[in-house]
Amino acid sequence: MVTGFIIENQTTKERVTMGMNPKFDYVYKENGLDWGFAPATHSTYFYPGQVGEKINMTNITGREIMITGYVHYIPTEGERSAYNKSDWVVLIENKIHEKKKKLNGLINPLDYVRIVIGNFYLEGKPTRSVQYGNTREENNEYFCMFVINIHCPNPMFHKVVDPNTVVAGSSPAFHFPLSIPDTGYKLSTRIDYLVISVDNDGDAAVGGVITLKADGTVENPVIENIETGEKFKIYKTMAKGDVIVVDTRLGETQGIKGGHGEATENYFKYWDFENDWIQFGIGSVLVGYSTDNGAESLLTVTIEIRPEKYGLEEQ
Repeated sequence: MVTGFIIENQTTKERVTMGMNPKFDYVYKENGLDWGFAPATHSTYFYPGQVGEKINMTNITGREIMITGYVHYIPTEGERSAYNKSDWVVLIENKIHEKKKKLNGLINPLDYVRIVIGNFYLEGKPTRSVQYGNTREENNEYFCMFVINIHCPNPMFHKVVDPNTVVAGSSPAFHFPLSIPDTGYKLSTRIDYLVISVDNDGDAAVGGVITLKADGTVENPVIENIETGEKFKIYKTMAKGDVIVVDTRLGETQGIKGGHGEATENYFKYWDFENDWIQFGIGSVLVGYSTDNGAESLLTVTIEIRPEKYGLEEQ
């Protein structure tokens, strides 16, 4: 069971905490969270006389979240000392009004919000403004019930992991049992084909943000998923200080940018449209790179992925 989380408005960066005890900004009861689910739609077909059917495509659509909680306020020790007991009700009511105002600004149907649970998060848009209780039992001078509804177009829980920096390695060129011909045999090719193991502990393959930084002249860098053979080549000679960022995540963010010092310019002119938008499968994925001028030592590559899960163990 999730006992606490953060909601952040992605436009204003305003954030509040919600949880199951009064230390949080807003509280909810045991049954106050409905995380919804990741709905799947299967497209099927069958032939005449066939028993059963075949699934030829599966679509995973958005998740609906509902949070039922309470706006509350508990006076601090200082406030208890500063106010007469008869004035506590007015103090609490005013503070509840302030917290309602903050919640109304946070839950804006025009803005994306992020729900952070530990190292995972969901993103979506409220489907309406905050709905408050309309009876005295639900809305009074001591507390006020509220309901928040959020539609998450991507139903997956995302995890942010630290970028991985590629380190030097060798590319093996033989397998056992080994038969050596008269002409000799190339045992290993040292090309500074730098290799990293990218760990995806999620439930689905994901794209990533791949950043290339040059510390000298680097010609036409290549990035390859060794497991699948997916790769891309950037037809650009990079100078010292140049940066290229390739975003292979599916959706609106997918693309390539670059520049000197920071990546601000559209770099699709250096992109071969036969390139692959590399994905990182479940488990450990080996990724390597090389360059046309053997300048791998002058290129730093970092890879950032966000593993995705259909559900969390804490739910």
